[in-house]
Amino acid sequence: TSPWVGRVLAEAGAQAASALTLPLGASRWPAAAKRPGERTVVFVHGLGGHCAQFEPMRWYLRMRGIRRFAFFRYRGADAFELSARELRGQIQERLRGGRVDLVAHSAGGLVARTFVETLGGHRLTDRCVMLAKPHQGTELARWVPARALRQLRPHSPTVERLSEPPAEADRVAYLSICAGADHMVMPRTSGQAPVGEAVEIASIGHTSMLLSPEVWRRVGDFLLADAARPSRKSAGSAGSERSGPWRSVQK
Repeated sequence: TSPWVGRVLAEAGAQAASALTLPLGASRWPAAAKRPGERTVVFVHGLGGHCAQFEPMRWYLRMRGIRRFAFFRYRGADAFELSARELRGQIQERLRGGRVDLVAHSAGGLVARTFVETLGGHRLTDRCVMLAKPHQGTELARWVPARALRQLRPHSPTVERLSEPPAEADRVAYLSICAGADHMVMPRTSGQAPVGEAVEIASIGHTSMLLSPEVWRRVGDFLLADAARPSRKSAGSAGSERSGPWRSVQK
């Protein structure tokens, strides 16, 4: 079997596993923070996704000692800014006095960054992990007329608004993990964020990365480390080894 066929089968398997976890996909929030600064990991799914896609990662992070989790669910048909406002409202209402670490998949990363960079979320957020997020949009969105996907087209107003993060974004530590076998984010360079550090894992796909122990480990390491403040970077080309903030990993 060729590597390409193997990756297609792995991604199909990940989609099937995602469907099986759907009954676990209710939005859940913990009690309000009991002490100032208490941190909660907030998961934000992608378009067409659901909260339960993060359950395997949550189990892993719990084994590493993280105890507070929340799952934000939004309507994919809504504008990302509206969803980001709902995220802000739920964080302010449900996690009063606490801090948040965001872990977002695909288009959920646009919701997370909109919250952090345009709606004052940097005041509440310490870390933001983005998995397979189309920072510069995706060419695939040009072929689908749905409103939500129009926001993901390259150079759309949503994409352009986030192309140059404000100075306040420097208060948040960012990590982008990109899938080297991603069939949704095209070109792959769209997965590189204009802020923070980024790594590409060559052998995983857009959905299968949520089931990857290597991705879980990197997310856990980032969330548990002392957050070094990010430095801005210009987007480079994916798939090559770099000494700066972009790293490509063969797995």
